[in-house]
Amino acid sequence: IVHECDAVIFVTLDPEERMLRLREREERRRASRSQFDETAWEAFLMWARGYDDPAFEGRSRVSHENWLATVDKPVLRLDSSQPVESLVSAVLAWEPAASTRPHR
Repeated sequence: IVHECDAVIFVTLDPEERMLRLREREERRRASRSQFDETAWEAFLMWARGYDDPAFEGRSRVSHENWLATVDKPVLRLDSSQPVESLVSAVLAWEPAASTRPHR
């Protein structure tokens, strides 16, 4: 599907903040559900904790960075610790068609 896209937006977040947000989101979800799969949650947390570890296998920051290096599209990198309004503004102000090579 990437070949059909005009550009790629890559959003990152500090690992500690990402884990905090994941836990908070899951607590909100649990409050609205009667069932919870503890095994699936623990497996997800293990993956999420390993995402930024260069030795981690599977979908990881390293694998995503390697993939981005092969993408022949402009890339906008955003740090999602910024307020949502700032992120939206950055995307709306970006002109990927004006880029001659990927934005890094």
